[in-house]
Amino acid sequence: VVAAARGKPQLGAEPLDEPLPAGQPRRGRHPGADEQDAAAVAQGVQEARQRPGVHGAGGGQAEVAAGKNDQSRVISLLGAWPAPLAIFLRTPEGQMLTTDARALIAKGLGLLGTACVKLGENQQGEEVMRLAVQYAQDGAAAADIFRRLGEAQLEDGRSGEAIGPLRRAANLGAPPKQIWPLLAKAFIKRKRYVAALACVREARGVGVTDGEMVEQIRDIELNLGTALTAWRGLVIASNR
Repeated sequence: VVAAARGKPQLGAEPLDEPLPAGQPRRGRHPGADEQDAAAVAQGVQEARQRPGVHGAGGGQAEVAAGKNDQSRVISLLGAWPAPLAIFLRTPEGQMLTTDARALIAKGLGLLGTACVKLGENQQGEEVMRLAVQYAQDGAAAADIFRRLGEAQLEDGRSGEAIGPLRRAANLGAPPKQIWPLLAKAFIKRKRYVAALACVREARGVGVTDGEMVEQIRDIELNLGTALTAWRGLVIASNR
């Protein structure tokens, strides 16, 4: 929390991709403490399912904070989740979580990952969202998590990597008004202008206005040039 207040997210003592050796506790913590932390988070999520409108373990407050763009608050509420949950996922209890519980945990991790990215901690944010993907699997929360992951990679200048998660999000039912403009932007960064044009056309088809895609349309027209003009002529002729 102190680190978050200073503008740097604190997500646990060790990186998610460097688990401790079996049986070795974290420094200053008794054996099994992380598993207990994770079990407490999971228990809170399970109990929240039985109380309509309530989200356990800080998830509801974090969602409100995210809606207000208070990313430091999101991190202060959820920053303790990733390290114990990464361990808990590998336990029998973690594997037995219900689909709804997994979705709620994944949603919270998705909020946390996005908060990290928006505060400039792209690597940590992506690690958190990859953990969220593991919890979401192909459930209800998966589409939103893949969208967040792809958007984070796009903002980090890794447009090629972003295309896969964004496509997966589209296949899992993410809102097309969000996905198609993002995919168009990713394809433009990769200089795949015909693919970007197809995404713009799909976006228009679901109600995205040209005013919301000014940069994408400008880049496509600039780079396709006469070829785009000729193609438009053929489309008009075929519709007569």
